[in-house]
Amino acid sequence: MAGVAAAIGKAATAAAQVAAAAVEPPPEPIPSYVVRGARIFCTKGTHYRYLDLPETHGVFFRDGTAAMHEQDSKYDENIPVFGICLSDDNDEDDVKTSHVEGLIFPLMGVDVDEIDFPLEGSRCVPEIAKWIGAKETTLVDGLPALTTACTLTCITGGGCIGFIDDGQFADHEPIDFSD
Repeated sequence: MAGVAAAIGKAATAAAQVAAAAVEPPPEPIPSYVVRGARIFCTKGTHYRYLDLPETHGVFFRDGTAAMHEQDSKYDENIPVFGICLSDDNDEDDVKTSHVEGLIFPLMGVDVDEIDFPLEGSRCVPEIAKWIGAKETTLVDGLPALTTACTLTCITGGGCIGFIDDGQFADHEPIDFSD
């Protein structure tokens, strides 16, 4: 856990340095529609994952990717586990992992070599409702469409689940986390 805390501490220090330098933040990106395969993360998780849609709603973008809506938020159907939960509020079983692929910290600028493995925390078991902030004026199968501005709150650990990308122009291969 010390390696994870150090990694999070480094990311927080970098963010504080940017704020202290009074650097003008980049403009807020325009939300885009989310499709199956979008990369998602939880603020309390150690790994990013891919949003899934086992059965389409019959709405597709030009490239054939399936659009998603606010109720595509079912644990283990649309939302997988995010590695280990680092929340102190999660009372699930304690677990450890040394799985590096899909680790969220490199996306935050933290070198994997600086992390002490195995990572330790609680078992991630997302307890979630529907996505918040879906686009009410665009419907997918009669429900508001998901955009990259949408979030979920995990009741189990209190993490906020959000998007790294929309999945529309994915140049990444989904990672197989089954082992």
